[in-house]
Amino acid sequence: MKECTSPSALLALVEQHGQAFNPINSATALTHAAQLFSRKGARIADINPIVVLAREQLRSMEPRALANSVFDLAKLQHKDSAFLGALLEAATLKLRNFNPQDVANTVWALATLGHKDSAFVAALLKAATPQLHDFEPRHLTNTVWALATLGHTGSAFVATLLKAAAPKLCDFKPQELTNTVWALATLGHYDRAFMAALLKVATPQLRDFNPQNLANTVWALATLGHADGAFMAALIKVASPQLRDFNTQALSNTVWALAKLGHTDSAFVAALLKAAAPQLCNFTPQNLSNTAWALATLGHADGAFMNTLLQQAAGRELDLNAKDLTQLFQCLLWLEE
Repeated sequence: MKECTSPSALLALVEQHGQAFNPINSATALTHAAQLFSRKGARIADINPIVVLAREQLRSMEPRALANSVFDLAKLQHKDSAFLGALLEAATLKLRNFNPQDVANTVWALATLGHKDSAFVAALLKAATPQLHDFEPRHLTNTVWALATLGHTGSAFVATLLKAAAPKLCDFKPQELTNTVWALATLGHYDRAFMAALLKVATPQLRDFNPQNLANTVWALATLGHADGAFMAALIKVASPQLRDFNTQALSNTVWALAKLGHTDSAFVAALLKAAAPQLCNFTPQNLSNTAWALATLGHADGAFMNTLLQQAAGRELDLNAKDLTQLFQCLLWLEE
Protein backbone atom coordinates (compact mmCIF):
# COMPACT_ATOMS: atom_id res chain seq x y z
CA MET A 1 0.00 0.00 0.00
CA LYS A 2 2.92 2.34 0.65
CA GLU A 3 3.75 2.11 -3.04
CA CYS A 4 0.49 3.89 -3.93
CA THR A 5 1.49 7.49 -4.51
CA SER A 6 -1.79 8.79 -5.90
CA PRO A 7 -5.51 8.51 -5.07
CA SER A 8 -6.14 6.56 -8.28
CA ALA A 9 -3.45 4.03 -7.43
CA LEU A 10 -4.88 3.48 -3.95
CA LEU A 11 -8.41 3.08 -5.28
CA ALA A 12 -7.21 0.59 -7.87
CA LEU A 13 -5.52 -1.44 -5.14
CA VAL A 14 -8.67 -1.43 -3.02
CA GLU A 15 -10.82 -2.46 -5.97
CA GLN A 16 -8.49 -5.31 -6.88
CA HIS A 17 -7.60 -6.65 -3.42
CA GLY A 18 -10.09 -5.05 -1.04
CA GLN A 19 -12.07 -8.24 -0.45
CA ALA A 20 -8.97 -9.80 1.09
CA PHE A 21 -8.28 -6.86 3.44
CA ASN A 22 -8.31 -7.51 7.17
CA PRO A 23 -9.25 -4.78 9.71
CA ILE A 24 -5.65 -3.55 9.87
CA ASN A 25 -5.49 -3.26 6.07
CA SER A 26 -8.79 -1.37 5.95
CA ALA A 27 -7.72 1.11 8.62
CA THR A 28 -4.36 1.57 6.92
CA ALA A 29 -6.10 2.25 3.61
CA LEU A 30 -8.14 5.01 5.26
CA THR A 31 -5.02 6.54 6.80
CA HIS A 32 -3.24 6.43 3.45
CA ALA A 33 -6.28 8.01 1.83
CA ALA A 34 -6.13 10.87 4.34
CA GLN A 35 -2.62 11.61 3.12
CA LEU A 36 -3.31 11.25 -0.60
CA PHE A 37 -6.80 12.72 -0.92
CA SER A 38 -5.91 15.86 1.03
CA ARG A 39 -3.71 16.91 -1.86
CA LYS A 40 -4.89 19.52 -4.30
CA GLY A 41 -7.07 18.14 -7.09
CA ALA A 42 -8.18 14.98 -5.28
CA ARG A 43 -11.93 14.43 -4.98
CA ILE A 44 -12.89 13.49 -1.43
CA ALA A 45 -16.07 11.78 -2.68
CA ASP A 46 -13.89 9.15 -4.34
CA ILE A 47 -12.94 7.83 -0.92
CA ASN A 48 -16.31 6.07 -0.55
CA PRO A 49 -15.07 2.59 -1.62
CA ILE A 50 -12.50 2.73 1.18
CA VAL A 51 -15.14 3.92 3.67
CA VAL A 52 -17.46 1.05 2.70
CA LEU A 53 -14.64 -1.44 3.15
CA ALA A 54 -13.68 -0.05 6.56
CA ARG A 55 -17.28 0.08 7.79
CA GLU A 56 -17.68 -3.65 7.22
CA GLN A 57 -14.83 -4.34 9.64
CA LEU A 58 -15.30 -1.74 12.36
CA ARG A 59 -16.26 -4.25 15.02
CA SER A 60 -12.99 -6.10 14.53
CA MET A 61 -10.73 -3.05 14.59
CA GLU A 62 -8.36 -2.40 17.48
CA PRO A 63 -8.82 0.78 19.57
CA ARG A 64 -5.89 2.54 17.87
CA ALA A 65 -7.34 1.76 14.41
CA LEU A 66 -10.73 3.15 15.43
CA ALA A 67 -9.21 6.33 16.84
CA ASN A 68 -7.04 6.75 13.74
CA SER A 69 -10.07 6.30 11.51
CA VAL A 70 -11.95 9.14 13.19
CA PHE A 71 -8.80 11.25 12.98
CA ASP A 72 -8.42 10.45 9.27
CA LEU A 73 -11.98 11.53 8.55
CA ALA A 74 -11.26 14.86 10.22
CA LYS A 75 -8.08 15.37 8.20
CA LEU A 76 -10.11 14.71 5.06
CA GLN A 77 -13.05 16.82 6.30
CA HIS A 78 -15.16 13.86 5.17
CA LYS A 79 -18.47 14.37 6.95
CA ASP A 80 -20.18 11.01 6.58
CA SER A 81 -22.56 10.91 9.55
CA ALA A 82 -23.62 7.31 8.93
CA PHE A 83 -20.05 6.00 8.86
CA LEU A 84 -18.98 8.18 11.76
CA GLY A 85 -21.96 7.03 13.80
CA ALA A 86 -21.08 3.39 13.17
CA LEU A 87 -17.44 4.10 13.97
CA LEU A 88 -18.30 5.71 17.31
CA GLU A 89 -20.65 2.84 18.15
CA ALA A 90 -17.81 0.38 17.61
CA ALA A 91 -15.39 2.60 19.55
CA THR A 92 -17.73 2.88 22.55
CA LEU A 93 -17.25 -0.82 23.24
CA LYS A 94 -13.47 -0.39 23.44
CA LEU A 95 -13.01 2.96 25.14
CA ARG A 96 -11.43 1.40 28.22
CA ASN A 97 -8.51 0.42 25.98
CA PHE A 98 -8.00 3.86 24.45
CA ASN A 99 -4.63 5.38 25.36
CA PRO A 100 -4.03 9.15 25.79
CA GLN A 101 -3.27 9.69 22.11
CA ASP A 102 -6.37 7.76 21.06
CA VAL A 103 -8.53 9.89 23.36
CA ALA A 104 -7.04 13.21 22.27
CA ASN A 105 -7.13 12.35 18.56
CA THR A 106 -10.72 11.18 18.74
CA VAL A 107 -12.17 14.17 20.55
CA TRP A 108 -10.07 16.55 18.43
CA ALA A 109 -11.43 14.89 15.29
CA LEU A 110 -15.04 15.18 16.44
CA ALA A 111 -14.52 18.88 17.15
CA THR A 112 -12.84 19.45 13.79
CA LEU A 113 -15.72 17.72 12.03
CA GLY A 114 -18.28 19.59 14.13
CA HIS A 115 -19.85 16.27 15.10
CA LYS A 116 -21.62 16.53 18.46
CA ASP A 117 -22.36 13.30 20.29
CA SER A 118 -22.59 14.17 23.97
CA ALA A 119 -23.18 10.59 25.10
CA PHE A 120 -20.07 9.33 23.33
CA VAL A 121 -17.91 12.22 24.53
CA ALA A 122 -19.10 11.69 28.11
CA ALA A 123 -18.16 8.01 27.87
CA LEU A 124 -14.80 8.93 26.34
CA LEU A 125 -14.02 11.38 29.13
CA LYS A 126 -15.01 8.84 31.77
CA ALA A 127 -12.54 6.38 30.28
CA ALA A 128 -9.87 9.07 29.95
CA THR A 129 -10.03 10.48 33.49
CA PRO A 130 -7.86 7.83 35.18
CA GLN A 131 -5.22 8.32 32.45
CA LEU A 132 -4.92 12.10 32.53
CA HIS A 133 -1.63 12.01 34.43
CA ASP A 134 -0.15 10.18 31.43
CA PHE A 135 -1.31 12.76 28.89
CA GLU A 136 1.42 14.77 27.16
CA PRO A 137 0.96 18.55 26.76
CA ARG A 138 -0.39 18.16 23.21
CA HIS A 139 -2.92 15.58 24.39
CA LEU A 140 -4.08 17.83 27.22
CA THR A 141 -4.46 20.96 25.13
CA ASN A 142 -6.08 19.17 22.17
CA THR A 143 -8.61 17.60 24.51
CA VAL A 144 -9.64 20.77 26.29
CA TRP A 145 -9.66 22.69 22.98
CA ALA A 146 -11.96 20.07 21.49
CA LEU A 147 -14.35 20.20 24.44
CA ALA A 148 -14.58 23.98 24.09
CA THR A 149 -15.11 23.76 20.33
CA LEU A 150 -17.86 21.17 20.81
CA GLY A 151 -19.42 23.19 23.61
CA HIS A 152 -19.21 20.15 25.86
CA THR A 153 -19.17 21.35 29.44
CA GLY A 154 -17.72 19.01 32.00
CA SER A 155 -16.27 21.08 34.83
CA ALA A 156 -15.21 18.08 36.92
CA PHE A 157 -13.25 16.59 34.03
CA VAL A 158 -11.69 19.94 33.12
CA ALA A 159 -10.66 20.51 36.73
CA THR A 160 -8.97 17.10 36.79
CA LEU A 161 -7.32 17.84 33.44
CA LEU A 162 -5.89 21.11 34.76
CA LYS A 163 -4.57 19.33 37.82
CA ALA A 164 -2.71 16.95 35.49
CA ALA A 165 -1.58 19.80 33.23
CA ALA A 166 -0.20 22.14 35.92
CA PRO A 167 3.11 20.32 36.55
CA LYS A 168 3.65 19.99 32.79
CA LEU A 169 3.07 23.63 31.82
CA CYS A 170 6.79 24.25 31.40
CA ASP A 171 6.69 21.88 28.43
CA PHE A 172 3.77 23.62 26.71
CA LYS A 173 4.54 25.36 23.41
CA PRO A 174 3.05 28.77 22.47
CA GLN A 175 0.18 27.26 20.48
CA GLU A 176 -0.62 24.85 23.30
CA LEU A 177 -0.63 27.65 25.86
CA THR A 178 -2.88 29.78 23.68
CA ASN A 179 -5.30 26.97 22.86
CA THR A 180 -5.57 26.05 26.52
CA VAL A 181 -6.38 29.54 27.77
CA TRP A 182 -8.78 30.09 24.83
CA ALA A 183 -10.55 26.82 25.65
CA LEU A 184 -10.91 27.66 29.34
CA ALA A 185 -12.38 31.05 28.47
CA THR A 186 -14.77 29.52 25.96
CA LEU A 187 -15.88 26.95 28.53
CA GLY A 188 -16.13 29.61 31.23
CA HIS A 189 -13.86 27.57 33.49
CA TYR A 190 -11.77 29.85 35.69
CA ASP A 191 -8.98 28.49 37.87
CA ARG A 192 -7.03 31.48 39.14
CA ALA A 193 -4.00 29.52 40.34
CA PHE A 194 -3.73 27.59 37.09
CA MET A 195 -4.02 30.78 35.04
CA ALA A 196 -1.29 32.47 37.06
CA ALA A 197 0.99 29.47 36.52
CA LEU A 198 0.19 29.39 32.80
CA LEU A 199 0.98 33.08 32.33
CA LYS A 200 4.24 32.68 34.22
CA VAL A 201 5.28 30.03 31.70
CA ALA A 202 3.89 32.00 28.75
CA THR A 203 5.70 35.27 29.48
CA PRO A 204 9.19 34.25 28.27
CA GLN A 205 7.60 32.58 25.22
CA LEU A 206 5.60 35.62 24.11
CA ARG A 207 8.22 36.49 21.50
CA ASP A 208 7.19 33.30 19.70
CA PHE A 209 3.45 34.10 19.77
CA ASN A 210 1.93 34.98 16.40
CA PRO A 211 -0.80 37.64 16.04
CA GLN A 212 -3.60 35.11 16.49
CA ASN A 213 -1.95 33.69 19.62
CA LEU A 214 -1.62 37.17 21.10
CA ALA A 215 -5.18 38.24 20.32
CA ASN A 216 -6.70 34.96 21.53
CA THR A 217 -4.73 35.11 24.77
CA VAL A 218 -5.73 38.65 25.67
CA TRP A 219 -9.35 37.91 24.70
CA ALA A 220 -9.33 34.87 26.97
CA LEU A 221 -7.90 36.81 29.91
CA ALA A 222 -10.59 39.45 29.55
CA THR A 223 -13.34 36.86 29.17
CA LEU A 224 -12.20 35.09 32.34
CA GLY A 225 -11.66 38.40 34.14
CA HIS A 226 -8.05 37.53 34.95
CA ALA A 227 -6.06 40.76 35.35
CA ASP A 228 -2.27 40.60 35.29
CA GLY A 229 -0.73 43.97 34.57
CA ALA A 230 2.83 42.72 34.17
CA PHE A 231 1.83 40.03 31.70
CA MET A 232 -0.33 42.49 29.74
CA ALA A 233 2.56 44.93 29.50
CA ALA A 234 4.83 42.18 28.20
CA LEU A 235 2.19 41.04 25.69
CA ILE A 236 1.64 44.57 24.42
CA LYS A 237 5.38 45.04 23.93
CA VAL A 238 5.47 41.93 21.72
CA ALA A 239 2.20 42.72 19.94
CA SER A 240 3.02 46.32 18.97
CA PRO A 241 5.35 45.54 16.03
CA GLN A 242 2.94 42.86 14.79
CA LEU A 243 -0.25 44.93 14.71
CA ARG A 244 -0.11 45.33 10.94
CA ASP A 245 -0.52 41.56 10.70
CA PHE A 246 -3.59 41.42 12.96
CA ASN A 247 -6.83 40.64 11.15
CA THR A 248 -10.06 42.52 11.86
CA GLN A 249 -11.25 40.07 14.53
CA ALA A 250 -7.89 40.15 16.30
CA LEU A 251 -7.81 43.96 16.32
CA SER A 252 -11.35 44.26 17.65
CA ASN A 253 -10.87 41.53 20.27
CA THR A 254 -7.63 43.08 21.49
CA VAL A 255 -8.97 46.58 22.10
CA TRP A 256 -12.15 45.09 23.61
CA ALA A 257 -10.01 43.02 25.99
CA LEU A 258 -7.97 46.03 27.08
CA ALA A 259 -11.17 47.88 27.97
CA LYS A 260 -12.67 44.86 29.70
CA LEU A 261 -9.54 44.45 31.83
CA GLY A 262 -9.25 48.18 32.44
CA HIS A 263 -5.69 48.15 31.09
CA THR A 264 -4.81 51.57 29.69
CA ASP A 265 -1.96 52.07 27.26
CA SER A 266 -2.70 55.03 25.02
CA ALA A 267 0.35 54.56 22.81
CA PHE A 268 -0.57 50.95 22.06
CA VAL A 269 -4.22 51.79 21.44
CA ALA A 270 -3.18 54.57 19.06
CA ALA A 271 -0.96 52.15 17.15
CA LEU A 272 -3.78 49.59 17.07
CA LEU A 273 -6.21 52.13 15.63
CA LYS A 274 -3.65 53.08 13.00
CA ALA A 275 -3.51 49.43 11.94
CA ALA A 276 -7.29 49.10 12.12
CA ALA A 277 -8.26 52.21 10.16
CA PRO A 278 -7.58 50.79 6.65
CA GLN A 279 -9.50 47.63 7.59
CA LEU A 280 -12.65 49.21 9.04
CA CYS A 281 -14.60 48.46 5.88
CA ASN A 282 -14.06 44.77 6.63
CA PHE A 283 -15.14 44.93 10.28
CA THR A 284 -18.30 43.02 11.11
CA PRO A 285 -21.10 44.92 12.88
CA GLN A 286 -20.02 43.28 16.14
CA ASN A 287 -16.37 44.25 15.53
CA LEU A 288 -17.47 47.86 15.00
CA SER A 289 -19.68 48.06 18.09
CA ASN A 290 -17.14 46.28 20.33
CA THR A 291 -14.38 48.61 19.18
CA ALA A 292 -16.53 51.70 19.72
CA TRP A 293 -17.50 50.48 23.20
CA ALA A 294 -13.88 49.76 24.05
CA LEU A 295 -12.66 53.20 23.02
CA ALA A 296 -15.41 54.87 25.02
CA THR A 297 -14.64 52.69 28.05
CA LEU A 298 -10.93 53.45 27.78
CA GLY A 299 -11.64 57.13 27.21
CA HIS A 300 -9.40 57.08 24.15
CA ALA A 301 -10.39 59.96 21.86
CA ASP A 302 -9.56 59.70 18.17
CA GLY A 303 -12.10 61.79 16.28
CA ALA A 304 -11.06 60.80 12.78
CA PHE A 305 -11.11 57.08 13.56
CA MET A 306 -14.45 57.29 15.38
CA ASN A 307 -16.08 59.21 12.54
CA THR A 308 -15.00 56.57 10.05
CA LEU A 309 -16.16 53.78 12.36
CA LEU A 310 -19.59 55.36 12.87
CA GLN A 311 -19.96 55.89 9.14
CA GLN A 312 -19.26 52.20 8.59
CA ALA A 313 -21.81 51.30 11.26
CA ALA A 314 -24.45 53.62 9.77
CA GLY A 315 -24.00 51.92 6.40
CA ARG A 316 -24.81 48.57 7.99
CA GLU A 317 -27.62 49.67 10.30
CA LEU A 318 -29.88 46.77 9.35
CA ASP A 319 -27.18 44.26 10.38
CA LEU A 320 -26.77 45.66 13.88
CA ASN A 321 -28.41 43.76 16.72
CA ALA A 322 -29.72 45.26 19.96
CA LYS A 323 -26.39 44.86 21.78
CA ASP A 324 -24.48 46.45 18.90
CA LEU A 325 -26.86 49.42 18.85
CA THR A 326 -26.60 49.84 22.63
CA GLN A 327 -22.80 49.90 22.52
CA LEU A 328 -22.76 52.40 19.67
CA PHE A 329 -25.26 54.59 21.51
CA GLN A 330 -23.03 54.52 24.61
CA CYS A 331 -20.14 55.59 22.43
CA LEU A 332 -22.12 58.51 21.01
CA LEU A 333 -23.02 59.67 24.53
CA TRP A 334 -19.33 59.55 25.44
CA LEU A 335 -18.42 61.61 22.39
CA GLU A 336 -20.95 64.27 23.34
CA GLU A 337 -19.52 64.69 26.85
